[in-house]
Amino acid sequence: MAAISAEAAAKTDVETIATKESEQKSASTESEKAIKDAESSETTQKETIKSHAAKEADSKAKSEARSKRVQQESKKKEGDAKKDAKDKADRAQEKTDKATEVTAKAVEKTVKEATAETNAKAEAKKQLWAEQQSKAKTVSANQAQEKQTKADCSENQEREKELVRFTMATDKIVEAADEWQNFGSGYEGIRLQKQGNLCLMSGIIRESSESIRLGVDKGKQFWQGEMETLIQTGESSGQIGGTEWGELATVGGHCKPTSSIELLANNHVEVTKVKIGADGKVSFVSGGSRHGWVSLSGLAWKAGGPLQGRETGNSVATIGQFKNEVVFQNAWKGENVDVYKQGHVCFLSGKIQNGRNFEGAVMTLPTACRPTSRKYFMFAHDKETFAVMVDTAGAVRPLNVNDSTEKTLDLNSIAFSTIEGEDIKLNSDKGWKVSSAAPKPTATRQGSLCVLSGTAHNTDVREGTNSLLQNSAEPAILPEWCRPRNRMAFSTVQIGFEQEGSNVKASSMGVARIDILANGAIRWVAGKRQKDMNLDGIKFDVRANIVQKFSKALLKVSECDA
Repeated sequence: MAAISAEAAAKTDVETIATKESEQKSASTESEKAIKDAESSETTQKETIKSHAAKEADSKAKSEARSKRVQQESKKKEGDAKKDAKDKADRAQEKTDKATEVTAKAVEKTVKEATAETNAKAEAKKQLWAEQQSKAKTVSANQAQEKQTKADCSENQEREKELVRFTMATDKIVEAADEWQNFGSGYEGIRLQKQGNLCLMSGIIRESSESIRLGVDKGKQFWQGEMETLIQTGESSGQIGGTEWGELATVGGHCKPTSSIELLANNHVEVTKVKIGADGKVSFVSGGSRHGWVSLSGLAWKAGGPLQGRETGNSVATIGQFKNEVVFQNAWKGENVDVYKQGHVCFLSGKIQNGRNFEGAVMTLPTACRPTSRKYFMFAHDKETFAVMVDTAGAVRPLNVNDSTEKTLDLNSIAFSTIEGEDIKLNSDKGWKVSSAAPKPTATRQGSLCVLSGTAHNTDVREGTNSLLQNSAEPAILPEWCRPRNRMAFSTVQIGFEQEGSNVKASSMGVARIDILANGAIRWVAGKRQKDMNLDGIKFDVRANIVQKFSKALLKVSECDA
């Protein structure tokens, strides 16, 4: 049953399958037909599509062609319109440009003209400013130059004025004490002159009474007409004790020394030591005080206060102070020792003391203050007078001083020139000549100051203290440029020289009075008289007209515009 069923079922399945196959074949045929129809339809459709596409393409092409033509026409119209517009605009722009150009040219012209005018004004202003600046610069330069010229002139004028002060001595205040007056009789009266930093006193003063009050000539009348005869009276007599003088004179403020100094004056055949105090009082210290008079000529010292003048150069205004350059020897020590140089003249001041003895050099001067030949000066203790030599090496040597003498040596009377002086022409017809054993006589002048030095020799002179004035008493007449205003009297130390071969020895010594006359005559008057006449230590101010004549260039002062 089951097998039948199965077979029936199988048949059914086969029928079903055949049906299905038939259906599938039918379906396949239909499908193929459909496919063919579809393919035909597709072909037709494709052709239709192709035709349609062709038509569409043709239409499109035509449309595009029309569109293109329209666009071209539109573009052309637009182009033409733009061209017209552009042409119109260009014409308008051209017109505007031309108008603008015209305007621009007008503006440019105006601007150029304005600019030119502005530039011209600016240039004119610039030129004016430049001219003003140039003028201002010129004015400023001129003012600066004028100021500098004035300053230079003023500076030069000050130098010239300074040079004048160091060239021309000017009178300063000095007054004789109440009991003293000028001697007169052709002798220089008391006078004080300052040249640079130096003060120089000169003149003879006498007691004011009509007769001599003190000394060996006490009670005698002053014989004005016979001065030389009177003042030699009793010259070899001894000094009467207790006849000392007091105050002699007073110097003004310009010449007051910094501290008291002692200087050597002349009292005919004797030496008088006087003191000038810091208060300006001139008073008697020791030594000669006879005949009722004293000669103050040749007293020189450095004024107190700071030094004024140039410290370099070679003019008469050159100054130098060398107190720290002095070398003491043989145990000697200085007290206020100062070496001062003005121009070419050196002045010593102060005192040295407490040396072991008077043998050899007591000190050596600095190289700037050394003479060109040996010089012989005085120094004094009370009434005793001695000699001191300054040699060319600067050594200061006392000569033939007793060892018992007080060990002090005053330097204030030592002054000399450091240059070679001009030879003094000797009176050879009266037997005077240059000594072979001593320096030759010379004179130097520095502005107003004349300094004598050296030794004149005469073998015919009778040695001793002969007072008679013979021809041999006048060895020379000084040159015109070295003469005093009036007659002056000086004390100098006289040295006798002994020469053995090349060795020279100073032997006899003494004090002589040497006068310098207004005509320049050098005259031995009294005191130690020997064959050699020493002139060292004689210094005086010459007449003003001499300085004006022989130092004219040094007295010129430039004029400076106010």
